[in-house]
Amino acid sequence: ILHLEKNIIEELSGEEFSGLSQLVELYLQDNQISRIARQTFADLTSLSVLRLDGNLLTTFPAMQLMQNHNLVSVYLAENIWSCDCQYLSQLTTYLEVSPNTVMDETSLTCQADVITDLVPVSLGRARCQDSVAMVTKMSVK
Repeated sequence: ILHLEKNIIEELSGEEFSGLSQLVELYLQDNQISRIARQTFADLTSLSVLRLDGNLLTTFPAMQLMQNHNLVSVYLAENIWSCDCQYLSQLTTYLEVSPNTVMDETSLTCQADVITDLVPVSLGRARCQDSVAMVTKMSVK
């Protein structure tokens, strides 16, 4: 178990957890993480719990988590996820193929740029057409 929550971590460049194949729980919530490299969690083959909630993430290589078959609890809410359709399609695909893994799925929102104001939008209300996410019945949280 590795507790790194509530620090001032801003970026995970990919080598931080190299060689930690026996790590079972990783707590990174409530930091300032805005970027996670694709290979960051590759060596964490025993990981069952991953907390990334409460950071500054706009995108994340979620499909990389599918390589870890032991992962049963992931927390992703309270980030500023992008409503860009290319990213949203990857995130929603991960949510579909890994049901019940993202523990805070109902709290996930993406940030829609509505007349230069960032507005949180429930992922269930963002619909993609072409490359722009359209928001249906927008509700501000």
